Amino acid sequence: MIRWILSLLIILLTWTSVTGTGLAQTQDNPPLTEEQLEEGQSIAKKAIAATENGNFAQAETYWTQLVETFPSNPAAWSNRGNARVSQNKLEAAIADFNQAIELAPEAADPYLNRGTALEAQGKYDEAIADYNRVLELNPDDAMAYNNRGNAKSGEGEWEQALTDYRKASEIAPILPLPELMRP
Repeated sequence: MIRWILSLLIILLTWTSVTGTGLAQTQDNPPLTEEQLEEGQSIAKKAIAATENGNFAQAETYWTQLVETFPSNPAAWSNRGNARVSQNKLEAAIADFNQAIELAPEAADPYLNRGTALEAQGKYDEAIADYNRVLELNPDDAMAYNNRGNAKSGEGEWEQALTDYRKASEIAPILPLPELMRP
């Protein structure tokens, strides 16, 4: 149960990544109009609000609209995957994370997100491989260390898990908690 709560924490923390990544054009797409970008940002805000309200099915609907409108935007795919994980649609979520990774292989969030979905399926070795990839991309990613610790504990590798938890704690002594987890 605690691993699932920590995985949910990671998922909720990554929802804000869409605002940093934006919905800009890519090399494969024609230039977008200002109107299209504004509409995309409006839908993204609705998706984030739905997520914050715990309405993951509605958030998935909004992210699907963005995936259809901006199919080469990795943040849209990754965030739809997050909405799907929150509904325990793990296979569909993994497919979305795979697409995000294909579009942006050097972005850490899709690997972190896919790792949580794999971990929820009990596929600890695959999850650890994803967390290791995150740490290759960003050696100071506290969430990747924390999640790898979760996966290691799932495998019964207690000492390795403790090492990862300690490293996560050194990097981020207090990991931020979403509103729903605060007392």
